[in-house]
Amino acid sequence: MTKRDAIHERLEITEAVGARLANALISGHPATVAYVGAENRPRISHRGSLQRLSDRQLAMWVRNPDGGLAKALGERARIAVLYSDFSDPVRRILFNCVGRAHVEPDEDLRRTVYDNSPELEREADPDRVGVAIVIDVDEISGFVDGEYIQMHRE
Repeated sequence: MTKRDAIHERLEITEAVGARLANALISGHPATVAYVGAENRPRISHRGSLQRLSDRQLAMWVRNPDGGLAKALGERARIAVLYSDFSDPVRRILFNCVGRAHVEPDEDLRRTVYDNSPELEREADPDRVGVAIVIDVDEISGFVDGEYIQMHRE
């Protein structure tokens, strides 16, 4: 399917998208997160703990609760996630997720995000000092397994 033939669908973070994000660190294709940091400066950060939380939410574990990303979300919640893997040109994978993020205060959800993070991430924060960030996704677009997708929140 070409971009011209894109079907606009109701937003649903599929298992295929979730699987790519969950295995991003291990596969050597960490997701890139873009946000507006201090002094309204754009920031880009690679993240290895992104995961599908639900059909409309992503989450990630951030080891440094005082870092730029966690601090920025209080004032500037807009965030973008980019994932790409061109190791197989036919089944190319490149998608963007755009939404609003927040630091999650619920302890049970924090534990879930931490537990679902790759072992390497958990080992880097064994005392769970970090924070869980939840992203309410507004739109996803790009290529998954060679097919163009474009979804948005209704």
